[in-house]
Amino acid sequence: MRWTLHYVLDFAEIPTFQALPDIDTNGDSKYSQAELVAYADKLGKTLPQLFSLTVNGGHPTLQLLERHIDLLDGQGGLNTTRIAYVYLSLIHI
Repeated sequence: MRWTLHYVLDFAEIPTFQALPDIDTNGDSKYSQAELVAYADKLGKTLPQLFSLTVNGGHPTLQLLERHIDLLDGQGGLNTTRIAYVYLSLIHI
């Protein structure tokens, strides 16, 4: 059986501000799409370790299929972050 898990993270202004040094890997204070994607990929690979999923008594392995990340305008001139992930699992019953 195959199924997908959709997982969305919304970071408010302060958590986004705290994450910006990890996103801006070249230190130019600009956040390229490549840097955003690399950050989302890195985070997306670690998230399943934090999930507690049980399906038919088993613990499925999740594979990251898709991710989408946006820096959005927040309050006080700060950004917020929205990351949406889609994971695929193959369950053997």
